Amino acid sequence: KIYPQGSDGGVFIGGTGKTAGYYDDDGGSYYGTKFKPTGGDGSAGWERDYVGPVADEWFGIVADNTVINTTRLQQMVDTFSSCILTSGNIRTDAPVTIRNYALIQGLGQAVEDVAPTADTETTRIVGAGANAIIDNLFSPLSDNRTGKMKLRDFTVTGDFPGTVANAYCLYFRGSQRISLDHVTAAWATEASVYIAAGIANEINNCQVRYSEKIGLHLDLAADGLAASYNAYMTNIMGGTYSQNANANIQLDSSTVNVNLRGVDIESAGNYYPTGDGFGLYMSLEANSVTVDGCWFENNKIHLVIGDNVSASPSTNTIPRNIHVVNNEFWSYRGTCDIKINAGKEVVIENNRFLGSNKKIILGHYADTPVIRHNIGQIDVEDGNGNLVIIDNKSKVNNF
Repeated sequence: KIYPQGSDGGVFIGGTGKTAGYYDDDGGSYYGTKFKPTGGDGSAGWERDYVGPVADEWFGIVADNTVINTTRLQQMVDTFSSCILTSGNIRTDAPVTIRNYALIQGLGQAVEDVAPTADTETTRIVGAGANAIIDNLFSPLSDNRTGKMKLRDFTVTGDFPGTVANAYCLYFRGSQRISLDHVTAAWATEASVYIAAGIANEINNCQVRYSEKIGLHLDLAADGLAASYNAYMTNIMGGTYSQNANANIQLDSSTVNVNLRGVDIESAGNYYPTGDGFGLYMSLEANSVTVDGCWFENNKIHLVIGDNVSASPSTNTIPRNIHVVNNEFWSYRGTCDIKINAGKEVVIENNRFLGSNKKIILGHYADTPVIRHNIGQIDVEDGNGNLVIIDNKSKVNNF
């Protein structure tokens, strides 16, 4: 065994008599674990002796915010299922595709309040000029879903305003049982996190910010999805979703059984003032959604249920079975706390409305919701600004 010097060092075992090409890393290809001498055919060399995840430094990845690491990062995640990312800024210039059962672990997520510089305390993957920074293996012609991947404790960020932008930071299609834990995604033109036709995914304590359109976008539609795909059972626990232009979180067509608990949803459209500024937006066909124990503040409208359509939507596309309970709604910057354009079986219960002008607006295609046991004098209006009488009261269910 030898003990090389340097940050990518370790313990190595010498070997001979292998098939040519067995030892494949010549110091330029960076395959990470099996090294051949210069000019050798790979039948003799040195093999790294290790237990557990591989480290990105073994593959020649340099986290200095300058070196382009796309090829080496892709080699690492293609070859090994469990990977550790070093601290600093790991710059890429094309999507890195992660495979099923992968675990990618950083050394800490950053809070993207401003465009960051390299540091030694957090891990960032910085993209430039690609459609997505990280995406998943996906076959549009198969019903076999991809997934069971874990990403945790790092940041994925597009290049910052004024330079080359990424459409998405994280882009997953046909995924199941993906786990995002303590991941920050920021600075995208379409969505910082996009999950299409996902099943049983977990998003825990993430920071999703500064998208020019949507922060977290859950959707059914994606290119080439097989007809049997749908989108349901997503748990969003904790974390902060803020400063995204149109919506901090958007639930689009056929998103079913979504649970939000303990999520901070604030300042939508604040950094991008021309955006819609919705905190949480549920499009048509969003069904069985629970919003429990969340914090809403400084959005133009905190919560929008249903699209603002000019014609009556079909019954099966109207959002239904929406439970909004135990939340805090602070001051909004636009027209109201909650706007229900279209919705059935909507329950708004046990919330605290703490802004100066507490208001719920019902659109033309919204059934009268159940509104009870909330704190705050709440005006309920129709789309023409007229007060709606609920339970013989013009200001409803207050303490």
